Amino acid sequence: YSGTGASLDGSIGYRWQPYGVFSLGYNFSRFQIPEIGGDAKLFLLGPKAELSFSRNVFFSTFFQYNTQANNFNVNSRLQWRFKPVSDFFLVYTDNYFAENIPNNPYVGAFVPKNRAIVMKITYWLNV
Repeated sequence: YSGTGASLDGSIGYRWQPYGVFSLGYNFSRFQIPEIGGDAKLFLLGPKAELSFSRNVFFSTFFQYNTQANNFNVNSRLQWRFKPVSDFFLVYTDNYFAENIPNNPYVGAFVPKNRAIVMKITYWLNV
């Protein structure tokens, strides 16, 4: 294919010592491809917060709005470091349709796609 494309992306962040980091990432892309009659505008926006409650307990949350995948995602993770190199993770993820799909009464904005709660334990075994 031949065509043109342009992209603009960046991020901004703030570190609030000793509590955490707050950031916002974005990407805007536009593609024009005459062979397929396409003009695509894609937008990705992702705010993120990472908090430290102590030296061993951490929490992070990430939101993402993605027009290409028609997705709005929420991902939260609680981490407890109970020994060096040994962690307990509790992760919650939730995905929604970001926009309506025309002629489909079952797919509207913020209708859930999937969600999950996952637990993971890593343990350093030094033999």
